[in-house]
Amino acid sequence: MPGLTSISEELTLSNRGYKLMKQLGEGSYAKVFLAEYSFNKADSGSTKILACKIIDTSKAPRDFVKKFLPRELDILVKINHPHIVHVHSIFQRKVKYYIFMRFAENGDLLEFILKRGAISEAQARVWLRQLALGIQYLHDMDIAHRDLKCENVLITNNYNVKIADFGFARFVTEPDVTKRYRIEQVLSSEWMAMDPRLAQLNAAEQAAMVEAQQGKRRHLEGTAKTAARKATDEEMTILKEGKEDDKDKQMHNLSTPSLFAQ
Repeated sequence: MPGLTSISEELTLSNRGYKLMKQLGEGSYAKVFLAEYSFNKADSGSTKILACKIIDTSKAPRDFVKKFLPRELDILVKINHPHIVHVHSIFQRKVKYYIFMRFAENGDLLEFILKRGAISEAQARVWLRQLALGIQYLHDMDIAHRDLKCENVLITNNYNVKIADFGFARFVTEPDVTKRYRIEQVLSSEWMAMDPRLAQLNAAEQAAMVEAQQGKRRHLEGTAKTAARKATDEEMTILKEGKEDDKDKQMHNLSTPSLFAQ
């Protein structure tokens, strides 16, 4: 892509079967692109559309490069669940990291409700179940996401949801849970009158589903919001490269486009 990547960078990507198509977003030290992956260069039909997050460590804070990035990559190559965004591959070239992952055709949950308004209770139940399954899997893996919100819930072409963005995630131990986590219902008196079914979820799940059903943003105030982004001193190492699998193709399509036809 002229002006966005160098010729040598494009050549490196091409040799691995990847081609960046257009830029989707940009942050302080990362960019997200729509990308194409070719299974067989001789067959133009054997392609897959992906999203590619490129992290430039030369522009990132030292704390991020030394602690948060290795931790995120270590988690990404270990997780594999139908309702967590699937990582196709991860590799490094000089000061940049390339994370190729499944592309969510319907964007994130925030974009979805801003465009279409509040979702139905029936669809909220479907997505809530899918989120709960994904979160249960993470907790079984001793992983805390720590940044669940509408922007980090992606929606596929088949209207299934996937948890994304593990920049604040970390592995936790029993002492961590005892020390750092409190009962969510005491964070804000506003949550005390909620539906009992929502009361069983953590604060982030509650907020995401309430936002989706009401079609507007909600925010946790005070120390609870600060604590969700508080850094820790534990460091992780990158163990292996992510590999593609077919598990995502086997997931149950619990939601249907017809729910959005109205």
